[in-house]
Amino acid sequence: MENTNGEFTNERLTRSKAEELLNTMCAQEQFYSIAVFDILGFSNYVEKNGNQAVLDLYNKLLTLVYKPDDEKYVPVRLTDDWKYNVYLANSNGYVRACHFSDTIIIYVNYLVHGEPYLLATRHYEPYPLLLGKNGELCCAEFYIQHPIYLSFLQTCMDFFIYATMLGIPLRGCISSGFATMDSNKSIYFGKPLVEAARGEPARKMLGISFGRSFNNHHPVYNDYFIPYWSYIKEDKSRFLSPMVLDWPRCLRNSLNFKKDHFYEWIKKMNIDPDYSEYYNNTIRFFDFSSEHTNWPEEINRDGIEDILDYYQKTKIWYESVT
Repeated sequence: MENTNGEFTNERLTRSKAEELLNTMCAQEQFYSIAVFDILGFSNYVEKNGNQAVLDLYNKLLTLVYKPDDEKYVPVRLTDDWKYNVYLANSNGYVRACHFSDTIIIYVNYLVHGEPYLLATRHYEPYPLLLGKNGELCCAEFYIQHPIYLSFLQTCMDFFIYATMLGIPLRGCISSGFATMDSNKSIYFGKPLVEAARGEPARKMLGISFGRSFNNHHPVYNDYFIPYWSYIKEDKSRFLSPMVLDWPRCLRNSLNFKKDHFYEWIKKMNIDPDYSEYYNNTIRFFDFSSEHTNWPEEINRDGIEDILDYYQKTKIWYESVT
C-alpha cells in the first residue's frame, strides 16, 4: 500500500490493488527481472499446428502467472551469510506477462509486494553465491526482496516445462536491470530486454539461459541454476552467463514425474532435421543436470574474489566431468 510519503509498504495486497499500483508505476523506469522466450522454428510450428496452439500456450501462461502461488515454496534467509533459511509461500511478487507474435515476456519488479507466509521447513545452503563483478554496482532491493526473484524463476520453469509437455519448443533468457515496462501504452524497453533478446537464441538447445546481468543480479540458492558451458553459438558467449536455469531439477521434483516422459516429449518435437541438434542437446543437458545434483559441492572455491573467478572455477570443473 502507498503511505502518505508516497512510499510502498509491505502490507498484504489484493491482486486487484496490486494491479492498480503496478499500472500506476509502470510508466517509470524501475528494476525488473525479465525473461524473453521464443518458439524454435516458429514459422514451421504455426504452419503445422496453427495460431490457436500458440494462443492456448499464452492463455496457460496467464493462468500460471495470475494464480495464487501458495504452492511455490522458496527459501528466505535468516542469517547475513545466507546459509540458514526457512521456506515461505506466496511471496507476492506479482509476476506479469506480455506476448508479441512468437515472443513471450515474463517480468516482475520489486516495489509492489505483500507479506509472505512463512513455513516451518528449514533450508540450509552451504554455498550461497553472493559474489558480484568487481567495480560494478548491484541493486540492493533485489536482495532484500530476493524471494520474489525465486518465485519469478519458478514461474519461468513451470511455463517452460508445461510448454515442453505440450510439444512447444521454447528458448528463453533471463536478465535483470532497469527498464520501462508500460503495459498501459505497450511500451517495453531497457537494457535487460536487449540482453535477454540477444541471449535467448545464443544456445543451440531448448531451455532458459541467464544473461550477463547474472554477474551482479543472480540467484543466491544453487538449487535454481547450474553451470553449463556447452552449445553456446560462436561469438555469442558475450551475451550469456555460463549459468543456466536448472529446470530439470524442478521437473524431477514434480509429482508423478518419470524420466521416460521427458524423452518422449522431446522425441515428439524432434521432427525437423534443421533443429534436430537443438533437441539432442536438450536431452544431454537434462542428463547432465540429473548426474550432477550436488555440483556446488564439487567446485574448488580457493582464491575466488569475484564472479569471474567463480566462472573460471566452474569451467575447470565442467571440463573435468564432461
